[in-house]
Amino acid sequence: MTILKLATKSQSEKVRDVKPLVQRVKEEVKPREKQAKLLELIEFVVISRLNDMSREETRTMLELDDYRKSHFYQQARQDGVDEGKVEGKLEGKLEGKLEGKTEMLHENIHRMATKGFEVKLISEILEVDIEFVRTILQSRSS
Repeated sequence: MTILKLATKSQSEKVRDVKPLVQRVKEEVKPREKQAKLLELIEFVVISRLNDMSREETRTMLELDDYRKSHFYQQARQDGVDEGKVEGKLEGKLEGKLEGKTEMLHENIHRMATKGFEVKLISEILEVDIEFVRTILQSRSS
């Protein structure tokens, strides 16, 4: 609760109250995971409210650099980076597959139209909206 109260304080009160709070968290919170999360929350609250200071200046003022050097923080950060890479690759693969299927659908529509199939029949066979078929056929002809 004390951390959240920081957000409502004036800049001078915030600067005055945050160092003792950081020190208290460092001394009293023992699981390193919880300590790192609380320090990160304090940093976020202070950085978002001290607009005239850079992130690095704020970290220096709060003496917060040390928790970022901890093995736990580095591992958690790396896990986040790795998870982001996996998600990005999956998203890219899905996007690529969707793009390929869309391209194939466009080709099939044009191929069927070239062979004389009616728009309605193309729509039924490929199970797509008739307006979609018309739009695809008009886009190539223009």
